Amino acid sequence: MKTIIFLNACIKYILISVLWMALERIIYGKVQPRIVDDIIGLILFWYIYQAEKGRWVY
Repeated sequence: MKTIIFLNACIKYILISVLWMALERIIYGKVQPRIVDDIIGLILFWYIYQAEKGRWVY
C-alpha cells in the first residue's frame, strides 16, 4: 500500500515538473535551474505525498 501511495505521488510530481519546465521553455526560451525551484519542489512533493496518504486511509 505504501508503495502505491509513493508511486502515485511520484507520478503526479513528475507531471507537474514537466509542465513547469514546459512553461519555462515557453516563457524564457530555456529551462533555468534554480535552487528556489528545488526547495519548492520538495515542499510540493511532501504535500502531494500527504494528500495521497490521506486519500488511501479508510
